[in-house]
Amino acid sequence: MELVSSYRCPSSFTIVRRGMVFQPQQQWTIMATQSPSPRLLIKTKNKLEVNLRRSANYHPKIIESINTPYTYELYGTKLEELKQETKRVLESTRDHSSLLKLIDTMQRLGVSYHFEEEIEEAICDHVNPIMGPYKAMEELPEYMKICYLAMFNFGNEIAYAVLKNHGLDVLSYIKEQWTNLCRSYLVEARWFYSGYTPTLDEYLDNSWTSVGGPAAITHAYLMLGFPLTLDSLDGLKISSDTIYWASLITRLSDDLGTSRDEIERGDVAKSIHCCMIKEGVSEEEARDCIKDLISFSWKKLNEATAKINHRHHPARSIITMSLNMARTAQSIFQHGDGIGTSIGITKDRLTSLIVKPIPIPIQHVNHQAMLQEPNLLLVAM
Repeated sequence: MELVSSYRCPSSFTIVRRGMVFQPQQQWTIMATQSPSPRLLIKTKNKLEVNLRRSANYHPKIIESINTPYTYELYGTKLEELKQETKRVLESTRDHSSLLKLIDTMQRLGVSYHFEEEIEEAICDHVNPIMGPYKAMEELPEYMKICYLAMFNFGNEIAYAVLKNHGLDVLSYIKEQWTNLCRSYLVEARWFYSGYTPTLDEYLDNSWTSVGGPAAITHAYLMLGFPLTLDSLDGLKISSDTIYWASLITRLSDDLGTSRDEIERGDVAKSIHCCMIKEGVSEEEARDCIKDLISFSWKKLNEATAKINHRHHPARSIITMSLNMARTAQSIFQHGDGIGTSIGITKDRLTSLIVKPIPIPIQHVNHQAMLQEPNLLLVAM
């Protein structure tokens, strides 16, 4: 017998259960059990005063006098066939969402008790892959465990929200983005600790991912409340070129604004230094080269967005987010590091936009006329 839950009640409680009135003198405990069958147990250290209800003298049940041709001998075989078919469906269902819906339907129909073992095995098969990452965390150093767990929980929270609201399993999309992002970080870490300066092509091939653009666009698309379907998720593949060029603009704009400070702090070589080594030019000439790459990337980004100009295209919202990401990056890093410092043009822009009032020119108004005509006051306001 497996104890599911228990509850200790004060002595003042009275419980009526199946024709019996329990009036404990002190304290008693209600215990709910799951197996072999769900039932309630009442356990107490004191004697219970049991008052039997008087009989209501009901007539015999009508159902007992009704005969039916539906006998187990006739339909037992069909029942067993249906049970075997249901077991095969449980064992073969691989999609998390479909499996949960199937189990929920069986429970609603009241037939899940036929398949308790199969349901338990099916759930365990789907839970074990989820628990695997927790075991993998044990192999990490202590300082990385908190980061890993935060990342893992964040991804699963998004996947849960999408599954609940849209009925779609997007965990593979999230996992792919985090895998690519962490892999790009690992490449840069190896470059830094080995003292290796990559070529410009090597740097660009890795840095458009390490800047976080693809991961940011994917997460934003899943979280911002857009209607999600299997067709709309294909928009992530359709707009892959757009995401690439927008991410490249973001990375190159970042490098122009932060490379000097980051190199002084100790970081991997940026696109400017890779260009200086490849082309054998000065830093200023290399910066001009990077600006040309940004202009070229904008042309390619505009070409990619022009191919998807229908307002109801599944990738349209991704196109908008990609354009905004590239525009924002150029604005933030146009005059230096607009994120890593709390001074400069970026602060002035934010102060002007959010803190300082925007002056609105007001034409001369005849106040006497406004008092006489209240409607004029509403129009003026």
